[in-house]
Amino acid sequence: AYQKTLDINLNAAIYISNLVFPHMKEQGGGSIIHISSIEGIHASALFSAYNLSKAAVIMLAKNQAAEWGKHNIRVNAICTGLVKTKLSQMLWSNETLLKSVSTKIPMGRMAQPEEMAGLAVFLASDAASYCTGGTFVNDGGILNGPLFG
Repeated sequence: AYQKTLDINLNAAIYISNLVFPHMKEQGGGSIIHISSIEGIHASALFSAYNLSKAAVIMLAKNQAAEWGKHNIRVNAICTGLVKTKLSQMLWSNETLLKSVSTKIPMGRMAQPEEMAGLAVFLASDAASYCTGGTFVNDGGILNGPLFG
């Protein structure tokens, strides 16, 4: 389970970004956006492999930004909070559990996947032309709320 988690969350990001690097270098730049998680920012006794892999994705973005910036390639990481995806289905399909967790999120609810899109569009755009090596949190305030604060 540990190796599968690293393969999906970290090694796939390394592989894919290394695939696009030569093309971005040849075209004179680009933007890579890695998807991490708030789980990569704080410790948890429940999700250690997941947390480790997502923390590594944050550092991957920082290292690639440092290395590839000279080629005008920007690399950033988005740290999502609780998003309604297949991965979180066991939580959102249990109404009692979802209500319990939602009360601890300052926004009072979990995010929809499309709510992550605006930040990604910004980071991919020229409006973020000087943003690289950043870790951008989009979590509905979870890290500032009673769950972790």
